[in-house]
Amino acid sequence: MPIAKKRSEADKIFQVLRAGVGDFAVERLIRRDDAQYSAEDWSCMELALRMACQALSRDPKNGEHSDRAARMVLTLWEQGLRDAEEIALRVVNRELELIELARGNAEYQRK
Repeated sequence: MPIAKKRSEADKIFQVLRAGVGDFAVERLIRRDDAQYSAEDWSCMELALRMACQALSRDPKNGEHSDRAARMVLTLWEQGLRDAEEIALRVVNRELELIELARGNAEYQRK
């Protein structure tokens, strides 16, 4: 599959994940003959995203950096993780690492 097409599909999936499982778009994707994810898959990914965002005190749909968290959930799912708590924990750890890096970079630039 060409890279541009893969990117386009990933963006569609990402938008659906952020919209939430009850969203009409998810139902349409699930009903497609070539649906990549089942309703249970979407539920697990959404739960992981909500858990991670709750731990980070963020809104999973509109919060700052929610795009990055949703992409991380999808990436971990694609890597084979299927436990919502484990996915959420890894997303939180990654976000905290990025926050620490940003702080360190800000301090470095002030010097």
